[in-house]
Amino acid sequence: MALYNNILLDIQSRKIPQEFRTADLTKYPNGADMFLVGNASYKLSTLKTLPANLAVDAQNGKQGKHVGNGAEARFERISIGLYRLLCSDSVQNVEENNQELDNSNEIDQMDYGRNLCSFVEHQDDPVELIAQHLKNAPYQLYFKRQRTFHPKTPAVGLRGRVNTYFWPKLTDTWGVNKDRLSDYESRFKALEPIVRTQESGNELSDLFADICRWGGVKVPDIDNEKLELNVIEVLTCIDKEQLPPKSCGINGAYTKLYALARPTKFVIFDSRVAAALISILDPYMESISLHQSWTKYDGLGYVSGRGGSRPRLTNWSWKPGYQKWEAQFAANALCLDVLKRINSDLNLFGLEMPLTLRELEAILFMEGY
Repeated sequence: MALYNNILLDIQSRKIPQEFRTADLTKYPNGADMFLVGNASYKLSTLKTLPANLAVDAQNGKQGKHVGNGAEARFERISIGLYRLLCSDSVQNVEENNQELDNSNEIDQMDYGRNLCSFVEHQDDPVELIAQHLKNAPYQLYFKRQRTFHPKTPAVGLRGRVNTYFWPKLTDTWGVNKDRLSDYESRFKALEPIVRTQESGNELSDLFADICRWGGVKVPDIDNEKLELNVIEVLTCIDKEQLPPKSCGINGAYTKLYALARPTKFVIFDSRVAAALISILDPYMESISLHQSWTKYDGLGYVSGRGGSRPRLTNWSWKPGYQKWEAQFAANALCLDVLKRINSDLNLFGLEMPLTLRELEAILFMEGY
């Protein structure tokens, strides 16, 4: 539901409080009798009536008009004129792409129930907290339209979680995608010496386009020469562990390109991976923020995606992370440290072979549904 998602965006960016009134939704006029909420404009009459019609009263359970007629409740009325988002387990699956499920082009509805962080003891250490959560928390999605669970029984353990991965269809398992990603990595490795001479022609652009098609994101509008120069500059910075200049863009497309160019150093930091990391850490940020290691990851931020469960309601004041190199490098550092912790004790984490960064990324991708 568009208004719900746009209110969620404004709550996440701290433009409006989590408990809001109509007056909070009308802070940003955008034309005659129109107001900007999130990424869309709404009439005053809509902002006055829609939350009420899609609400359930917190005190007596009285339903709004639309809810009474069978619509899903999206708001909770705390008192007269005061609402908050009703964060049920039902969320839309809308990623930064046009993904499919069982050959359906329609948006699917799913439940996500994580019981976040109830399986960990180290509630001030972000690395240990994430590693233990992914190891111990059962993982399962419920697709409402198909009336089926994925996986059929909850997955437990890191290897079990890797095996739940699919993209973009349920039949495109981790094994299928692993081969695709390995091919992209090999193509870039062979191409990099040519890129550094700035003579790759269309080959780099073609590879970038293939990666974007795989990821379901738009190919950035950039000519071959500038793409080569950006890639050279960014990879040099990655190798030196320095932030690239702002003139070198980072978004849902570039994060995939650089991750496949530096497969052991760079994570695909999209809205799902961001949602996973933040959702696990958020309940414990008061203590985590005081941990000696947190300054290393302080740039971490949310990436909104287009609706759905990303971003999610949080208690901590997270920064916007979209198109921010600081957020990307913080995510790189955090994921690499989590990976190092897991691989330091394979027996403890139930593994026979070390986990790869791409596999950890796949686990977080699914966690971020």
